[in-house]
Amino acid sequence: MVKAVIYNSNSGFTKQYAYHFALKCNLPIYTIKEAKKNLAKGDEIIYFSWIFANKIVKLKKVLKYKISYVACVGMSFYSEELINTLKEYNNINNLYYLQGGIRMRELKPSQRILISMVKSSLKKKCKKKIASKEEEILLDRINNGYERIDLNSLNHLIDYYNDNNNLVS
Repeated sequence: MVKAVIYNSNSGFTKQYAYHFALKCNLPIYTIKEAKKNLAKGDEIIYFSWIFANKIVKLKKVLKYKISYVACVGMSFYSEELINTLKEYNNINNLYYLQGGIRMRELKPSQRILISMVKSSLKKKCKKKIASKEEEILLDRINNGYERIDLNSLNHLIDYYNDNNNLVS
């Protein structure tokens, strides 16, 4: 049985999703640091984190717990290809994807450098007219910032949790 939600958030999107989920499922919620004080090794959790370059950030820090599900937040469009890439890259099976956004001012300098490299590559593709529509939109989101929180997109995960824990939402 799931004991808690643990989250790691960089710019607030993941935190907002995690708190909404925890509230709807009547679960305690902790940061990774707080979890160390409140949970035991092997306790079952649901982990919320953000994605950076296909990496679910700080996933390794919660591997001592039994992870029921990972909910990851990114700015990419949902696709089966994205889900499969994230599963393979992070070596996990139970994954749920949520759209968040990007706040450049919240990123660390090293993260901004990587995003700048992606931006440069996307600009070149757009200039050569070989960028896909998704890549054009991604470039726009990087240039102008992008914030998308849709708490209703958690409904499927909430239902999954409730169905597996014989609860009613």
